[in-house]
Amino acid sequence: MIQTGANLGFAGGNNVGVRYALLTRRYKYLWLLNNDIAVDSKALTNLYKYAINHPNMALLGSTVIDYYQRDTIQCAGGCRYFPIFTVFKPMLAGQSVDKIEQYQIKFDYVYGAAMFFQVNAMRKVGLLNEEYFLFYEELDYCKRLKKQGYTIGWCRDSLVYHKGSATIGNVSKDDVDKLSQANYYENLSTLKYTANFHRYLLPLVLISRFLGKSLVLIKRRDFYLFKPLFMAYRDFIFK
Repeated sequence: MIQTGANLGFAGGNNVGVRYALLTRRYKYLWLLNNDIAVDSKALTNLYKYAINHPNMALLGSTVIDYYQRDTIQCAGGCRYFPIFTVFKPMLAGQSVDKIEQYQIKFDYVYGAAMFFQVNAMRKVGLLNEEYFLFYEELDYCKRLKKQGYTIGWCRDSLVYHKGSATIGNVSKDDVDKLSQANYYENLSTLKYTANFHRYLLPLVLISRFLGKSLVLIKRRDFYLFKPLFMAYRDFIFK
């Protein structure tokens, strides 16, 4: 265990372990897992074999299954992202695990709950971007990988089980503080990512996201989430 001394966020916290692993110069691959993940006994072996056979794939995703519904896919490898609408779509979400062999998919980034990195590529591309405290780290990283000529992929036979919401909170459990913090960082990171990779869309996203989020919050009567929305816009524009 490595004590960080503070909450460094998703990227910052993972980078502490990544730096340590890179300094040892003992490893060819690194596997980053969320704290609410359980893994199948063959998940890592299958990832390793797949990575060896696909050397240009610098980052692999697993088949992420709902921890509480073991027959249901939560995300197959990764997600599509639509920058103009700032929304993502987890691949094969809700589909049956039994039918997984019949699917052929493409996605824009590897799902952050389980990411298998090639160390040589990571040395070239760098660490996770600590500009994002929470959310968008994996999308940012996949963009940077592709700019360096690498590809990403899905190892369908690597099965992991994800509870979800352990960090960001759960509506059913009334985690108001966690949800407020998560919404703040979701909005802030969305704007930062757009500015970094889709700057030409930034004016449109600033307006459309604010209006869209406001309408959703009003419809759901989640009025307490307006504060983190305002704060995210304030901090993005004035900091």
